Amino acid sequence: MHFNLQRILLIVGIASIHAKPTPLFSKPTTLSLSSRKIGGSQLGTPPQDFTVVFDTGSDELVIPGTNCTTSCANQKKFDPTQSSTFKLNTGDGIFEESFLTGGDASPWGLKDWSMSLIEVSDTMTVGGLSVSNVSFLLIQNQSQYICEPFIRSMAFIWPPHSVGGAEMTLGGVDSSKFTSQTTFAPIVADGHGAWILNSSGIAVNGQTNDVLAVHTEVLFDTGTTNVFLPLAMAEALYAFISPEIQPNPTEPGAWGIPCSKVGSLPASVDFTLQSVAGTAFNVTIPSSELSVGPFIGNNSLCQAAFNSWPANFTIPPIIGNSLFKHYYTTWDSGNLALGFAPICECSFQLGWIVEFDLNSIIQNLRNGLHGNT
Repeated sequence: MHFNLQRILLIVGIASIHAKPTPLFSKPTTLSLSSRKIGGSQLGTPPQDFTVVFDTGSDELVIPGTNCTTSCANQKKFDPTQSSTFKLNTGDGIFEESFLTGGDASPWGLKDWSMSLIEVSDTMTVGGLSVSNVSFLLIQNQSQYICEPFIRSMAFIWPPHSVGGAEMTLGGVDSSKFTSQTTFAPIVADGHGAWILNSSGIAVNGQTNDVLAVHTEVLFDTGTTNVFLPLAMAEALYAFISPEIQPNPTEPGAWGIPCSKVGSLPASVDFTLQSVAGTAFNVTIPSSELSVGPFIGNNSLCQAAFNSWPANFTIPPIIGNSLFKHYYTTWDSGNLALGFAPICECSFQLGWIVEFDLNSIIQNLRNGLHGNT
């Protein structure tokens, strides 16, 4: 698969998965995260503390550096001169990256965000795990878009609206958070390291049509709040729900629905996947996810959860937290598979759980080089 945005650095994006490494954990380690998918990490020797977005959809660990002044004024910066283990990597020197973001509930728009970056390496610590010579990117300059630093190939938590807690477990599975068996779907072989699964179709309230009932590859990205679909798919999906759901001309890619109609509309959306055993199974976004809340400046119009790419984009569907908050997910890079188990009622006291296999954590930290897209 090729994305036609030229070396996109994505908060919605691509997470690398590689071969099996040597385990470094003797037992699972659990980290508490904020409901904004943010947790702690450390870089350098002695360590410098950072809060980062744990995002499976990012191809890099990206941190503001001290050379970034005005445009990084509100961000914590990494100071290379204060670390005895810092290395400046050779290669591209300072290079430019453009990126898109779907990391919050705001409508996605066509905005030209960019960074000037340089590749470096240093010691990194997450959840008590320290790895030396981890490659990452230091921001030298950026467009006036202020966000938290984000970390490649790790999970974050986005709880249901009424829940404030969250957690991530490294090196194990917390079986108390789900009661049914986990169903694993294989990652596509030609996915260039992304968490992409094959889907045989989409159904809305049990109905489908020729536009939705097609084979497509779907990118599963914990760094995306909602869902992104090709324009034709979004149009077909909303046609099954309500003719009152229409594109919002002031927010490209976003669709609006009168807030007064939200609670009365059934809008259960199934994505059919294939398990590693070769059997079909569905993952479901329930009707409760149809609205993500009112648009800013218009309290009567709510944003619908399924956004659309422009018609000339060839990016596949991207599924985000509208689905993940309803499943305990296991990201297994050792077996190149993504597992789903519906969360039990007990989980709602903690929030939505995302689980990484240990292989995914260690190898992705060791292979933190950019350019996998």
